[in-house]
Amino acid sequence: MVEWRVKNKMSDVIAVLMVCNEKLVCIDYDRPVWLAKYSSELRCTPNIDHFVVDGILGTLSNESLTKLGITKRFGTVDFEKINSNNELDDARKTLYASKDLDIKYFHDFNGDIQIHQDLARFMMPILKVEKLLTKELLELAE
Repeated sequence: MVEWRVKNKMSDVIAVLMVCNEKLVCIDYDRPVWLAKYSSELRCTPNIDHFVVDGILGTLSNESLTKLGITKRFGTVDFEKINSNNELDDARKTLYASKDLDIKYFHDFNGDIQIHQDLARFMMPILKVEKLLTKELLELAE
């Protein structure tokens, strides 16, 4: 059992992303939070207009971000509270334009509109979009 599962209700999982072979889980509390499965310390609250890219910037490992050309670490950030700045804008543009970013998106029901809208901004096609039963999504998030 991962540490964050104890603190969070798994029924609040709204999506799972596989990005560069790393699992990122979006939990919806009062506000959505992206969590990294490989590290219980990496979590972030995305800006609603950059829902997925902020989740990636806030929770993907340093090694994967570096391979994608991102040198600034944005982990454990509330992106809603960050005013636009050059480093963040450049990092978002780099990820949106990346040809090396592999994303697999798993959701239940109809998915999340903010996730769908932000995924449409990426130049690289999403490798897989899969609708799962709620139980299957929860198991994948484990």
